[in-house]
Amino acid sequence: MHSGKDPWLVFGADRDEAQACIVCIAHAGAGAARFHTWTKRLPRSIQIAAVRAPGRESRRSEPPIDDLFALAREVGDAVVRAELNAPVALFGHCSGAIVAFEVARHLRSTGHPAPACLVVSSQSAPHLLPAEDFGGFDLTAVLRELGGTPEEVLKSPDFLEMIGPAVEADFRMLAGYRFHSDAPLELPIFAVMASGDTDLGVNDISGWARHTDGGFHLLHVTGDHVFSGDGWAGLADAVSEIVCRELNSGPCRKAL
Repeated sequence: MHSGKDPWLVFGADRDEAQACIVCIAHAGAGAARFHTWTKRLPRSIQIAAVRAPGRESRRSEPPIDDLFALAREVGDAVVRAELNAPVALFGHCSGAIVAFEVARHLRSTGHPAPACLVVSSQSAPHLLPAEDFGGFDLTAVLRELGGTPEEVLKSPDFLEMIGPAVEADFRMLAGYRFHSDAPLELPIFAVMASGDTDLGVNDISGWARHTDGGFHLLHVTGDHVFSGDGWAGLADAVSEIVCRELNSGPCRKAL
């Protein structure tokens, strides 16, 4: 994956023939690198533009953002600046789904074209999030639950000190989010629920239907709440199929 002049978006392999672009927003504490494997897995007709927020990866020296609306505005403005030629789909995983939702709202409020669709996974609907104060968290436990970090790395104080501020900012951001009512989005929303999710119920995911006048679709995909292990590849395949069928962006074939 590579970034252009704008630090906010990291693009997958150059695909001049791309007929759709998925702007991907990761879960708390993660960045653009979370979608590195998707670049090789998705069809050649789909381009990936992964969000890299301050405080992580090559932007680690920048202070992280702990206000979700501010983050959504920055991402939305970066999408506009990118002047993408292909139709855009927004995808957000876990807390990234709430950010993606507010990005869509920001684009509407600023008079820019709406994304072709919004795809969310492993996240309850925005209006169902409880109002709560940030009470701290166990960083090691959070990273262990999210998966993907070797146990020996989790025991490294230097690693935890490096990644801690971004993870804390994301959790503080989500705790401080307060949903405000507005007109439903005029685009389809696809909500993906893991078949083995023990954190969310069907009603939590189905609540997204309230936020669209463009059609709501609930899909079940094999995996746990965070789609750990092979589940992450399965989620990539599901998102790919949704986007290429919704945007008529060619056959749902892998790039390999």
